[in-house]
Amino acid sequence: MRLVWFTANAKGGVYQFAVKLHETALELGHESYLIAPDDSALHVKNGIPFKLSGHCAKVSEIRSLSRLIENLVPDFVMFADDPLTSLRVLNRINSRGRLKTMQFVHDVSPHTTNAGLRQVIRARATLYLREKAMERSAKIVLMSKNSLDEFKRRYNRHAYKGVLLPLGAHVLTEEAKCPPELGFDMTYLLFFGRIDKYKGIARLLRAWARCNHAGTKLLIAGGGTFSNEEKALIEASEDLSIINRFIDDEEMNYLIINACAVILPYADATQSGVIPISYHHGTCVIAADIPGLNEYVVDGVTGNLAASEDDLVSSMQGIIDHPDVADAMGANAHLYALERLDWAKNLSSLLCDANTERA
Repeated sequence: MRLVWFTANAKGGVYQFAVKLHETALELGHESYLIAPDDSALHVKNGIPFKLSGHCAKVSEIRSLSRLIENLVPDFVMFADDPLTSLRVLNRINSRGRLKTMQFVHDVSPHTTNAGLRQVIRARATLYLREKAMERSAKIVLMSKNSLDEFKRRYNRHAYKGVLLPLGAHVLTEEAKCPPELGFDMTYLLFFGRIDKYKGIARLLRAWARCNHAGTKLLIAGGGTFSNEEKALIEASEDLSIINRFIDDEEMNYLIINACAVILPYADATQSGVIPISYHHGTCVIAADIPGLNEYVVDGVTGNLAASEDDLVSSMQGIIDHPDVADAMGANAHLYALERLDWAKNLSSLLCDANTERA
């Protein structure tokens, strides 16, 4: 099967996701191409880079990208994300009716976030173009059962197109590099990912203040802007380290491999790539007991679920006091990833079903 993967992201988790799917398709024996921004695609086999003149693509650039894809004559065009550029290309291809498309939706509903007016306008435009694209997409791919259920409720008339592809670990390299800000002998619990309102960092910091740290630190690593409440809590916190910048792949691997546990205190989530990456590296998690996260955590086996701030305190304290239990849960988490989050098996199933229907 000839596949074309398209992403409008040049770095970060969604870009890693697109590359991992493309590389998995190649491993499965498909003829696969990845179209990605700037020079990112140059480092990938069968990668095709594109450049835009500005943050918002011109109509002529959308036309050019559409022709590029059409000239490859793929069996399926796989849109690995759905920001405005991806949706505009997808809609142009669909309007011409020449190619089958699959649309990957990472967040059915927008997260609670610190958004200005420009971001709100872009979000509304994205939702409009997304639904327009769903009209002609052959499949809508979701990465968690919670997301699939929410999609079917929100987009009822497209519900029959929804399919599940469990989110695996989009790890592009096994190399590990210690960030320069970090001490090599540091024992820590880790929050990893972009700083945003829905991530529950204030809740995490309040819970951390109630723990007996016993030589363990809390490490928060990721780019983004802290809220005023979070800044105040940071000022008052003890045994806290922060790396407030973009974390590259090798640094991410080091941070997760060496963490006692990875913490996801989110207020809401559709799914999280942090969980499968943690499992891949044999590290257990402490996750908020909310839909989108709890379906990937076997409580007390691959990690702990925290329904409240009190639960978060007791879970972190348990990891600090009983590192052997954390190690055992980490081993279980790795087995869970091997058995349930295997990219080759899950992508093969998705493509097989899509090709059967196409025939």
